Amino acid sequence: MIFYLVLIAVAALIQTTLTGVNLCLLIVLVAALLRRDSTALYISFIGGLWLGILSSTNLGFYPLLFLLVTQITRLFRVLPISTHVLFMFPLVVVITVVAKLAGGAFIQQSINWTNLPIQVVAFYLIYYFAVFFEDRFFGRTDLRLKLR
Repeated sequence: MIFYLVLIAVAALIQTTLTGVNLCLLIVLVAALLRRDSTALYISFIGGLWLGILSSTNLGFYPLLFLLVTQITRLFRVLPISTHVLFMFPLVVVITVVAKLAGGAFIQQSINWTNLPIQVVAFYLIYYFAVFFEDRFFGRTDLRLKLR
């Protein structure tokens, strides 16, 4: 969980100062796809609060948006096809478009559609980085040694 919190804190700083790509949303999507327990909800809420503070917008918008994204992703994650790489593409596109439209409707953000391909590529980079980092540095708790 600390890995995702550090990642989302750095992404919020980069998102609010340098780029218009919604990096925090992508990290919330990755956390919702990879984490099977309720820590994805904590990550999305804390990340939404941190992004709201840094971007000086309504503090409730980003936590609610990220919690909604996490719940929708968790619903789609129970499908057997959800582990396939091509399944994630329409999920990322639809959630990114809905987040852009919600930001435009509720907090009057400008909608820039040219960032959509960049966000999809950034999602896959963040996803594979998180998969590599979790598999490499964190042990799984469901693995047990069986003695015969």
